[in-house]
Amino acid sequence: MAVESLILEKLAPPQKPEFVDNRELALVDALGAHMDWLAATHIAPQELDVATGYFNPEGFALLAERLKRLKGIRLLLGAEPAPPPMRPLRLPGDPLGDGFEDKLVRDALNSQTEGLERDRNLLEFNAPAEGAVRTLLEFLESGRMEVRRFEKGFLHGKAFLFSTDDEGVISGSSNFTLAGLTRNLELNMGRYDPTPVAKVRGWFNSLWEEAVPYDLARSTVRATNSIRRT
Repeated sequence: MAVESLILEKLAPPQKPEFVDNRELALVDALGAHMDWLAATHIAPQELDVATGYFNPEGFALLAERLKRLKGIRLLLGAEPAPPPMRPLRLPGDPLGDGFEDKLVRDALNSQTEGLERDRNLLEFNAPAEGAVRTLLEFLESGRMEVRRFEKGFLHGKAFLFSTDDEGVISGSSNFTLAGLTRNLELNMGRYDPTPVAKVRGWFNSLWEEAVPYDLARSTVRATNSIRRT
C-alpha cells in the first residue's frame, strides 16, 4: 500500500509546478494541479490573468471545469512579431521609421483576426468542438471573463498569472491553445514568491490598461448559430 501511494505521489503533477515543457509535464496538467491546490487551500476564489498571442476554444475547454471555480478571468490577446527571416521588408510607398513598425503591428493584428475567423470556419461540428465553443460562450456571457487586445505594439510574452495576493505565475512560451497546453514543445517556468509575481502583475496591469475591449465571441458566431439551433 505504501509503495502504491509512493508511485501515485511520484506520478501526480506538482501543486506548484516550476518547469513545464509539455514533455516532462504538460501545461494543462500543471495549471490543473495548481488550481486544484488553490481550491483546496484558499478560502476565497482566485483570479486568473492570461497573456497570450493566440487562443482557441479547444484549449479553453481543457481547463473549463477548473476555471469555473475562479472569481474571474482576464484574457489579454496580442499580436506576435514575425521571426526575423519572415519579417516583411519595407516596400516603396511604405511609411518610414516608427510608421513602418506601426504598419507591421496593424498587419499582424489583422492576420490574428483572420486566423481566429479561419479557425471558426474550419471548426468541425462534432460533440467535442461544439462543447468547447458552448463552454467558452457561457463564460463570456456570464461576465466572469473579460477579453482585451493590446494593439499598441507586438505582444510576445505569455503568462498564466494567479493574481490574488500575488500567489503565483507560470510564464514562458505557451499560448492558450490546445497545442500550447498539450503537445507543442514549450518552455515555461513557475514562480510562487510574491516579489516576482508582483512584477508580473504590474506588467500585466499596465498592458491591460492600454488594451482595448475585444469581441472574442464574434470568432465563434458560426459555431454559436449551429449550437443554438439544436
